[in-house]
Amino acid sequence: MDYKHFHLLFRVGKYVLPVLAIAGLIVGLVEARKYQDQYSDEAQQARYRAAMTPEQRAEVDSAKALVEDRKLAQLACQQFVKRSLHDPEGSELGLAETFLATREGNGTWVVIVTGRARNGFDALRELTASCKVSRQGGNTQLISLTEIR
Repeated sequence: MDYKHFHLLFRVGKYVLPVLAIAGLIVGLVEARKYQDQYSDEAQQARYRAAMTPEQRAEVDSAKALVEDRKLAQLACQQFVKRSLHDPEGSELGLAETFLATREGNGTWVVIVTGRARNGFDALRELTASCKVSRQGGNTQLISLTEIR
């Protein structure tokens, strides 16, 4: 490399390095802002929870537990239905969160599972099944599984 090329490289580098430094600074500031926003949301939620009465906290915790229990019942029923199919891999069941779920009490849930499944003739057909499960102590037990149509 001769002097002419080195001089050109130095001239270009003189402008590129500050631009890269500024870009790095901007990226760092954006990331710091994201972290600050996340921290402030968590702090705000903690302050909100601290301002609650014990009864309000218990009610919120109970509602969160009920939502989580419903999600687990929906997922379990989706798996129970899938395992009962002729061609589980060829099935097109909906998202578990979209299945209608009704709580009957004592941790018992009735979930309506919908989707499409292949029958013994390899035809894809509509499927609706009623699944009843019991959720006790972190375990899910199938009580009944009935095809509606």
